[in-house]
Amino acid sequence: MIHEIHLQTKRRDEMLDIMGQVKEILSREKIQEGLIVLFEPH
Repeated sequence: MIHEIHLQTKRRDEMLDIMGQVKEILSREKIQEGLIVLFEPH
């Protein structure tokens, strides 16, 4: 199962909190346990 979250930053060294988006996907897919792998190219 693959999901994508698209984000835009204003600065090169900016950090964003994506926990809300991740929790929403987990809830929507009814996932209660497992492993999440995040890939962030830069």
